[in-house]
Parts: sequence; structure tokens; C-alpha cells
Amino acid sequence: MALNLKLQLVVVALLVALARSSAQDDSSNSEQRRTIDISEFLSTVNETPVVVFGVSISPQSPQPCKVDIVSHTNKTGTTFDRYTPGASRVRQHRARMSMIKAHIQGQFIRTGGQGETKLDTMELSSESTPYGEEKILYQSENDTCAIFRARLLYGRDKGSYVDFRVKATAITDESARKCWDNIEEVVRSMNLPNTDLKFPAEAIAGCQAQCNQHVTCKALSTANP
Repeated sequence: MALNLKLQLVVVALLVALARSSAQDDSSNSEQRRTIDISEFLSTVNETPVVVFGVSISPQSPQPCKVDIVSHTNKTGTTFDRYTPGASRVRQHRARMSMIKAHIQGQFIRTGGQGETKLDTMELSSESTPYGEEKILYQSENDTCAIFRARLLYGRDKGSYVDFRVKATAITDESARKCWDNIEEVVRSMNLPNTDLKFPAEAIAGCQAQCNQHVTCKALSTANP
């Protein structure tokens, strides 16, 4: 009788342990799904602009550097000015490299399937013309940095490319590297093709330098970190 009671207690203990393990797995999966919310990453508070630097980790990207000054975000969409390097004419027959501005509206949609998946993609337009589509693949718990897949809808190159995007606040307080380290393991598990999965320190510094050479980009990115 005592042996049977011990066996019953062992069985109960095993069942409790399995239940706890299952609950932890569910909690972990739920937490990961919770972090995928593009509206949270681009969220603005009290209409204060948010500055996001984006550098491509796909070597052949047509937009290796982008600076987004996010002016307004709600649960359905966002509005921002994007600065990307490009040639601008200063005189009739002369051009120099500068930052080209595009005013962009983004409409949030869900492409991650049913269930608890939140909004993960934005369809972009500029002056009512389709501009691109960008999907957030993963974001840090504190919404400091994220991995995006971006696809342009204009020009000759309409392939998709992967970006590392980080808030300007993380660059100024040197936590961008820490944020990358926190998400790197998850990003590597995605097996993203044609990507360079190392912290893009030089690319971030170069993107900042290009922004700082443009009066408006510099003023906005430093005034609204």
C-alpha cells in the first residue's frame, strides 16, 4: 500500500512538472509573439518625433542607409520623413551626394497568419504613389532595435532586403551594440539568406555621418533623439 502511494506521488509530481514546462513554453511563445508589433516599435508619445536609423545587412541593398523621422503613429498607421543618400543637383550640370527626403505614409497590416500575431507589416506610399512594403521580423523587448525586411515598389530593383534598425537614443547612449546582442541569437535562427549577421557598427557610423552632412537631417535627428 505504501509503495502504491509513493508511485502515485511520483506520477503526480511528474505531471505537475510537465504542466509547468508546457506553461513556460507557451509563455515564451506568447512573449515572442507579443514583441512583434510594428505600431509599438514606431510609437510616438505626445507627438514627439522618433528617430530611427536603418542600415542594411543585405550587401546588395539599394538603400544601405535610411534615417526615418517618425512624426506620428497610431494603431493603424504611421507618418514619417525618410532621408536616404542620393545625388542632388546644385547647379544645372553639377550634382553632389546628399540625403534625399521622401514624405511617407505607412498603413499597418497583418501578414503573420491568424491567432495572436499582431500587426507586423506596413504598406508604404509617398504622395499617394506606392513606395514599398516593410515587415518587422523581430524587435527587442524595449523596442530599441528591430530587424526589418524591406521591399521597394519602384525603380529597377524590387527585391527584398534585410535591415537592422535602431532608435537614435540607443546610438547616443551606446546601447545599440547591446540591443543587437540581445536579438542576434533569434535572428540567426531565422536563417535569413544573403545577410551579414554581425553588428554593423561601421554602417551605423557612416549613416550618421551622411545624415550630419545634410542640414535638415542633422537638425531633426539631433533635436529628436
